[in-house]
Amino acid sequence: MKSALSDRDSTRVCFELIHQAAFGDVALGRPLWATDEAIHALDAATVNEFHANFVQPERSVLVASGIDDHDGLVAAVKDQFVWPEKPAKALDYGTDLGYVGGVKLLHNDKAPDSVTKFQEKNLTHMGLCFKGIPLRHPDYFAYTVIQTLLGGGTSFSSGGPGKGMHTKLFREAIMQQGWLHGVECISAWYENAGLIGLYGQAEHQYSKPLLNLMMYQAATIPARITEKDVEMAKNQLMSQLVLLAEARDIALDECSKLLLQHDSVVLPDDILRGAEKITLGDIQRVCKDFLATPPTLVVYGNTDGVPTAEQVTTIVQGLHKRHCA
Repeated sequence: MKSALSDRDSTRVCFELIHQAAFGDVALGRPLWATDEAIHALDAATVNEFHANFVQPERSVLVASGIDDHDGLVAAVKDQFVWPEKPAKALDYGTDLGYVGGVKLLHNDKAPDSVTKFQEKNLTHMGLCFKGIPLRHPDYFAYTVIQTLLGGGTSFSSGGPGKGMHTKLFREAIMQQGWLHGVECISAWYENAGLIGLYGQAEHQYSKPLLNLMMYQAATIPARITEKDVEMAKNQLMSQLVLLAEARDIALDECSKLLLQHDSVVLPDDILRGAEKITLGDIQRVCKDFLATPPTLVVYGNTDGVPTAEQVTTIVQGLHKRHCA
């Protein structure tokens, strides 16, 4: 059932394809969703082995908020957790996280059954990404400002606070192109790798204009931003972080994920201090850095006429040189 549902979620399919194209068939490029064959092959012995190898105290994270007696909580946790011997079987996670880039296409011009209320069905989904950075990289704060600056969203729900209506992608793309269902800046952070790029959707007949728009928007970022844009993005990011800090449940969830994935925590206050120091020069520098890497392009929908990886690279670099020289 899970496998069937994954095929009906176009956004999830597109993000799976992005990682496969960006990192190849190793580590981060491996699918998160199991195939039907893999699901049917599961048995009790396999599940028990997985549980024994992975569900252990040394692989667990406990986060709490509003605790008066911290030492007492730590003592109680140590008392309740029984630390078993580590399994003799070595666990192979795959260590090659190298970014490769490329083009991956999955043609589908039939509208899937929607699993999300109000989700547009007959759309081509497209991702254009570049090599990013790990979470603990010195330029992490510049990347967070870039993502806030570009922003984006969908044409369906454009009103109300926090919808990103003043971001670059909303003002310069969504509000200018009636055929565009949505486009936004996306990112992914891992211990030894990262991604940054754009994710967009449009009806199948507009797949080529969608790709042209996304390549232009990505390639010309350094030429289209000003000091005012950077300051606006920093202010917006700070207001979002203040709200995030007040939501204890969200903050705890973020802390647990960061500890599990990165063995460290970046608190809202850390991002506030780091983002405050970011300048227009920093933004332009990191944009030029990731635009120099091989692009990753994935299309789930109408794949007719999609250029090759070499052609995408030539177009993006040509646009960048023409507008940002």
